[in-house]
Amino acid sequence: MKDPIAIQYGITQIPTTFLLDSNGKIVAKDLDIESLKEKVNELLAKK
Repeated sequence: MKDPIAIQYGITQIPTTFLLDSNGKIVAKDLDIESLKEKVNELLAKK
């Protein structure tokens, strides 16, 4: 995990997942499936 990209994005494990908003901003990282569903629903409700 010494690759510059891994360091830049804070990757400490593989696989690592990111949830991006419509602007490409990272809004969540490494969520379990239930938390991911909640976060997606939350973001969609804001639209």
